[in-house]
Amino acid sequence: MTLIYHFIASEATNYPAVILCQLLGVSRRGYYALKEHPIRQDQLASKVEEVFWFHSRRYGSRRIAAELGRKAVIGRHLVRRLMREQDLHAIQPRRYVPYTTDSRHGQRMSPNLFLERAIKVDRPRQVIIGAITYLPLQDWDWVYLATWMDLFSRKIIGWHLADSMTAELVIEALKKAILRERLPPGMIVHSDRGGQYVDTEFRGMLN
Repeated sequence: MTLIYHFIASEATNYPAVILCQLLGVSRRGYYALKEHPIRQDQLASKVEEVFWFHSRRYGSRRIAAELGRKAVIGRHLVRRLMREQDLHAIQPRRYVPYTTDSRHGQRMSPNLFLERAIKVDRPRQVIIGAITYLPLQDWDWVYLATWMDLFSRKIIGWHLADSMTAELVIEALKKAILRERLPPGMIVHSDRGGQYVDTEFRGMLN
């Protein structure tokens, strides 16, 4: 891509740059960015490092070369060498995705009040919904996030982070919601059928 931009620059005295970009199928914005703010060869190493850390170590040589190619003559092999010289190693995405719900616990399930009743949610603190998700870390590990959301306002009223999906994860999040919002008696607490929500201590809090 960069070589095409430099070819356009060399021929711009003979043909309009706009037409050359159109004929060669490249971005006019990229061409003018390279022309107006080129990166010098002695700046390449620092620019590679800058892009690497800007994207939280998730860009490898191919993506860094593509980003810098708009402003410098730089290819993937040069980027790879500069990364190696600076000991920059991109994070490789993990194929494994952790499960956040396991309903094979054999415990008694709570009734689904949304199916059994015709509930009209028309005020805050009437129904809250619990969920668990995972967040990838830069060291290839995970943390788990439990949240409680007010169904009427869509506001997250309680949340908690932990490195495991024990019942304590949802309990601590619910404690924060109770203290922050002063949740009233009779409110509906809805969740999936994960084992954390049938825990004895969690059920005790609800009671």
